[in-house]
Amino acid sequence: MRRVIVELKNTTRNGDKELCIFTNLPKDKADALTMIHIYNKRWTIETAFQKYLNSDMNGSCYPKAALFGFCMA
Repeated sequence: MRRVIVELKNTTRNGDKELCIFTNLPKDKADALTMIHIYNKRWTIETAFQKYLNSDMNGSCYPKAALFGFCMA
């Protein structure tokens, strides 16, 4: 297990100045820079689903309903 810490140029919407990523990938398989690029792409995809495809179920307390909405999007 290892932790990658990234100092951000801009703060997040919550005011965080750094980002911590925990991984079990060995250093020889993925260095810190690769991990950050992968993580950044993940959030780009999730944001697209939430914003552009309206898959976010605001106020839903039903995980199965949220999963259904995500799949329908």
